[in-house]
Amino acid sequence: MTQARDVADGKFTNTTLTIDSGSDNANTLLLSDGAADANIVDGFVTSRHHSSSEEPVLMIQGRSTSSENIVLIGGTHNNSTYNTATSIKFFTASGYTNTTPVERMRVLSGGGLTFNGDTAAANALDDYEEGTWTPDLQDAGQDSYTGAYAAQLGKYTKVGNMVTVWAQINASNTLNTHGCTGSESVRVAGLPFTALNDSGAASYTGSATNINSINFPSGYTMLSPSIGKGGSHINLKLAGDNVSDRSLTCTEYQSGEIFLCVNYRAT
Repeated sequence: MTQARDVADGKFTNTTLTIDSGSDNANTLLLSDGAADANIVDGFVTSRHHSSSEEPVLMIQGRSTSSENIVLIGGTHNNSTYNTATSIKFFTASGYTNTTPVERMRVLSGGGLTFNGDTAAANALDDYEEGTWTPDLQDAGQDSYTGAYAAQLGKYTKVGNMVTVWAQINASNTLNTHGCTGSESVRVAGLPFTALNDSGAASYTGSATNINSINFPSGYTMLSPSIGKGGSHINLKLAGDNVSDRSLTCTEYQSGEIFLCVNYRAT
């Protein structure tokens, strides 16, 4: 095939097609289903399906519209002409003359990434998220704190089913005078995901800092946040030496700022 020659419905059997400029200039293989300036222009690279009654398998699609340029691997954008890949695999080898590839990563049809030849869907990384949530101070009866917040911020990161939540809470008023019953325990509602009701530990624990807003009773020096199995809120526990852990009450939570961080498994 020479420069400026077109091949229509051509077939090359047991042949290697080489495009070589014979110089240092780059060459371009242009695939297009329409002329330039069309509303949408697509180009496709496909592979023959094992069944002659089936459409080819799409390897790569390039699409250009008036607002974006898209490259799709293994599947089409609103095009039913081609079959979709059931998995996409990535290989490398130990040296540039090595012809024996080793699978490093795979995209499963069931969703998620597996690594180093692992094919188990249970081991696939199927989610990654970063987002925000709104921590809401409540008593055990789910009565919310009605006073003002100087800060009410929450962030989370979710990798697979593991969630890390952070919260910055600064109540401008005492809880027991603004909606929460004084003797009831305090909790932080509004978690972005419900905790897994696992058969392992009784709860998922975390850390709390900047706890100058706590009126610690005698013997208690620490605040411990935790999330119970199947829970959708953070419990706030008091702890100390030679005393039994117990829940923080609304009366003991004075106005002020607290930072919380808890790791847990989501459903």
